[in-house]
Amino acid sequence: MTIEDELLTIDKALAELEFRIRDDGALRTFRDSNDEATFNRLRIEAKTLLDGALGIANNFSLNLHFSPIGSSSLSAVQECRGVIQGAVNHLRRGAAIVPRPSSGAKVQFVDISRLAALRAVKSSKLDLTRLIRLCEELNIAYSNDCFMSVAMLVRAILDHIPPLLGKQNFAEIANNYAGPISFKKSMQNLQLSLRNIADAHLHIPIREKEVLPMAPQVDFHKDLDVLLGEIVRTLK
Repeated sequence: MTIEDELLTIDKALAELEFRIRDDGALRTFRDSNDEATFNRLRIEAKTLLDGALGIANNFSLNLHFSPIGSSSLSAVQECRGVIQGAVNHLRRGAAIVPRPSSGAKVQFVDISRLAALRAVKSSKLDLTRLIRLCEELNIAYSNDCFMSVAMLVRAILDHIPPLLGKQNFAEIANNYAGPISFKKSMQNLQLSLRNIADAHLHIPIREKEVLPMAPQVDFHKDLDVLLGEIVRTLK
C-alpha cells in the first residue's frame, strides 16, 4: 500500500467519525470519548506518515495540530481531512519522498514517541497546543543545526510549562518539586546550565569576534525528556 493509499484510508475513517458527531446546540462534539480517542489516533498516524514522507518541517504535518480547548470537534475533523486530502494531492503531483533516517541518523531532540504521548494526554484546564508546537519546532531547529534556536526554544519551554506541574516558575520546579533526587538534578541542570546558555545567545550584543555554538553546547535532550515525561505522567 502506498503512502497515498494509507492517508486515504485514514481520511475514510475520519469521514465516518464526521457523520457520528452530533449537534449539542452550541458546539458539534464527539458522541463519546472513544470517538475522540480515535480521532487523535488517526491524526497522529497521518502526521507520522507525512513526517516520514516529506520531512518533519513540511507544511501538512505542521498543520495537523490540536485545536484549542472548546473548539468544535466537527471543524477539527473537517480541517484534519482537508490537510490530509491536500497532502495526498501534493504527493500525487510527484513530491520528492525523503528517505527514512538510517540508524546512524541524528536523533530527534524530542523523541517522536514522547511527542505522541503529549498529543494523547488531556488537561481540563490547560491547553498543550503551544507546548506541542514548541517541541515540533525544536526538532526542526535541531535537525537543521540551528543550535542558537535550539537553546532559545528549550528556554521557552521551561518558561511555558510550570503551571502543568503546579508551579509559578521553573525555579520552583528545579528547587521545590516533590520528585526523586534524579529528577531534581535534571531540572537543576536545565535551570542553571541551559538557561544561562540560552540567555547568552538571546542577550549578548554584537562583538568584534564571535563563535557559533555546536551541538554539544545545547544537548539537553535527556533532561528535557525527563521533564516532558513527568508532564505526561502527571496528566494521565
